[in-house]
Amino acid sequence: MIVPYDVARERFKGGEFLNSVQRSITLNLKRMMRSNIELGLLFQQHGILFIHIPKNGGSSVVRAIYGQGILHHSAQYHNVVHKKEFLDLPTFAIWRDPVARFYSAFYFLRDHSTREADRNFANEVYGDFDTPADLAYAIHKDFSLRDRLIRWSHFLPQIDFVCDPHGKIMVDWIGCLDNMSAVASELSTLLGRKVDIGHVNSGKKVDYFDEEAAKIIRGIYSQDNIIYQKILRCDNCILKVDC
Repeated sequence: MIVPYDVARERFKGGEFLNSVQRSITLNLKRMMRSNIELGLLFQQHGILFIHIPKNGGSSVVRAIYGQGILHHSAQYHNVVHKKEFLDLPTFAIWRDPVARFYSAFYFLRDHSTREADRNFANEVYGDFDTPADLAYAIHKDFSLRDRLIRWSHFLPQIDFVCDPHGKIMVDWIGCLDNMSAVASELSTLLGRKVDIGHVNSGKKVDYFDEEAAKIIRGIYSQDNIIYQKILRCDNCILKVDC
């Protein structure tokens, strides 16, 4: 393993050099620290902090705001790692119909993701199921399979990204993927410039013909669905949390 000189020369007590595993951990920690500093500066530069929930149209949003991608971190994470930015800047997220998100995640991991870990997960967890509906029926009966599935970031409940441990929403507002023109308008007003949101990572279009599977998914993601229905009742499908 080739490592930078400043890592290679580090020693633990007793004078022993770091072994390869310790060096790898040290390097990754340094990368994380540098990445977190750079991300905080990015939030400061653009004057807004976005909670990027997987499979909610976030790739298009971050490109429109920041001009580059950002990782999928929760509001709780940012409240610790980027606390000043989280408290000082406007914060928001995009929400999606839980059924549409479930279907999108199914096809994305199986057919479109460039990450080997995603493809391996899809093959291992639902490789024998041809459709999202088949998977929904399976996890309705198999609780261990369901628990494993919803721990993967693309299937993780949306509330886990925006709520504190007590279920309170931590962001200032939530827009809806069903009305991205309203999201773009809200961002344009907040940032003082025109924001155009394109379409990045457009997934497979699916007809949600299986109503029974949809009921199962909405039951599993019941808290996500409650917030989704609440957003739909708001003006322009934008939920202002403190209003």
